[in-house]
Amino acid sequence: MFELARQRVNLGLAAVPAAIGALILPDTPNSLIERGYEEEAKAMLRKIRGTDDIQAEYDDLVAAIEEAKSAPVLFKTIGFGDDASLVSAAISGLVNVSATFISIATVDKLGRRALFLQDGTQMLVSQVMVGTLIALKFGTSSVAAELTKSYASILVFFVSIYVAAFAWSWGLVVYGKLLGEFIPLRISPKIF
Repeated sequence: MFELARQRVNLGLAAVPAAIGALILPDTPNSLIERGYEEEAKAMLRKIRGTDDIQAEYDDLVAAIEEAKSAPVLFKTIGFGDDASLVSAAISGLVNVSATFISIATVDKLGRRALFLQDGTQMLVSQVMVGTLIALKFGTSSVAAELTKSYASILVFFVSIYVAAFAWSWGLVVYGKLLGEFIPLRISPKIF
């Protein structure tokens, strides 16, 4: 009983540095720029770098943030427009949750090794396909090419296959099953 209480206290104490850091650490220049506080971002860059010569770095940050805002190109191409970021998160999340439930139902029947081997292969193939399709479309130049709706749909399909494979193997099995085996048996039934 004392061992369990000690472990819970240790786990709780791990939150102390995080809480202190959240209260003490300042916002990053990226965060300030994203929220529209340009002058505060420049002041933070001056403070971090120790120099007034920060305009080039500031311009790079602004350009990177603007580019990141236009990142869900696949979902915009399919027709989701300005809601592409939200839709991409929703689709990925739905695939992830669905695949996790499939894994919960099958991991004890098939075994971890079978899931790791099959899903590792599935992840590899889907990443190779996404990389190949992007390389065929964009080549080695950074010139943006137009993605057709069908091409973007194929890419989204392979990204979803990757997300599903991760969710029903590495995502659930490693974090949900395997790590639980590292906790001593006399304690694990009390924690889980």
